[in-house]
Amino acid sequence: MVRDAGDSSKTNTLMRALKQVKDNKAGDIEYICNRNHQDFLDSVDQLEHIRQGTVGLTGDIVKLGQSVEASTDKLAQHKKALVDFRAVQRNIEAASQAIKDCLEVLRSSNRVHELLAENKHYAALRALDELSQVHLREAPRYNIVEIIEQSVPATQRLIADAVKKALINWLSELRDASPFAGEIAMYNTTERRARLKARALNDPAMHGVIVNSAVEAVAEEEQAEDPLNSEHLKLDFSPLFEALYIFEALNEIETFKREYDIIRRQQMESIQPHGTVLKLNDVKNLENLGKVTAPDEQPEISGLQTLLELVVGFACVEKATLERTENLRNQSDVDELWDSICRELVGLVSVALEEVTDPKILLVVHEKITICLQTVESWNYPIITIGALTDLTFSKFVSTADQDLSDKLSELVKQDTYDPIMFATREEHDRDVYDEALQKTFFPLDEDMKK
Repeated sequence: MVRDAGDSSKTNTLMRALKQVKDNKAGDIEYICNRNHQDFLDSVDQLEHIRQGTVGLTGDIVKLGQSVEASTDKLAQHKKALVDFRAVQRNIEAASQAIKDCLEVLRSSNRVHELLAENKHYAALRALDELSQVHLREAPRYNIVEIIEQSVPATQRLIADAVKKALINWLSELRDASPFAGEIAMYNTTERRARLKARALNDPAMHGVIVNSAVEAVAEEEQAEDPLNSEHLKLDFSPLFEALYIFEALNEIETFKREYDIIRRQQMESIQPHGTVLKLNDVKNLENLGKVTAPDEQPEISGLQTLLELVVGFACVEKATLERTENLRNQSDVDELWDSICRELVGLVSVALEEVTDPKILLVVHEKITICLQTVESWNYPIITIGALTDLTFSKFVSTADQDLSDKLSELVKQDTYDPIMFATREEHDRDVYDEALQKTFFPLDEDMKK
């Protein structure tokens, strides 16, 4: 019918047919609507109720979204605070570790200065070495660490200066103790001479044995006492050993050797200052013979004995230093100093002997010089130079004793009346003719001078 609608004659027919269909469908729709009208109304009410519920739920959802958003903001704030806290915590931990590292370095640095203040120089140097080799290398490179590291050379110099000051004080004490050490050494030699003399009286085989000979060394039962470590004097060499170690650790050992040698030479020269005059004509006290005076307000040295004790003490210290240290002193340096001091002593005593005319004084001088010579000879010092004094005193004694004996004989001859002496008994004759005191007056030679 639709195909045929193109024909004008059939168009009306098609329109009527379509109208009929429309009317039929409208009736069907009206029937259906009339039959389901109440259900439709109920559905509309339900939809309205659902719409209202949906609107409420939408509000709840909006409120929930706002609540979630607020919670999210708070969570974000808490998270940011947590992140910041953790960052601060990490910074605090890093700062704490840095403080610990710096405190360890500062503690070690302060320990160095504390030990230095306590005059524990060796321990201070060890602590400084530990600081520079361990703590400073392990510590992070903070400014304070770099400052302390830069101060290490200055601290080393402080330690070196403190050691040098302590050594100078020790050398001053050494100079003051040297005369006492010389006195002890010469006293020990005097005791050895006495023991040897006693053995010679009891044993004829010991006649002619001299001090420091091999026979005397074998016969000497007592161990030789160290004058620097005896009952009366104990000289501690620790400051010298400490100075040697520290200056060697600082690579300044050669400088230290030169300065030490200069100080010892100055102390050697102070024993017999230039212009010193020794007088030996005082016979009031032969045991404290002579008086040494020096110009330019130099301190006085009472007695030849004290002068010899100074020389022996100086030699004793040099011997001990040579034996107890390595590479500080060598034998040639010690021999040079010894030769110099011997030449000064020989010159000083030789000048003083020119004015001596009393044989008793010459005997005391000879004995003291002999004891001095035998003392240093036991330490293997050369004695040729100082030995010239014994020859000089002996020659001087012979000439003065000869002149003194000649004067006494002349005086006796002048005073003699040539009257015969009467003796009642032989004992009286022997007593007067062989008077031992008289013989000692004219021939007061001791055993050493007879040799």
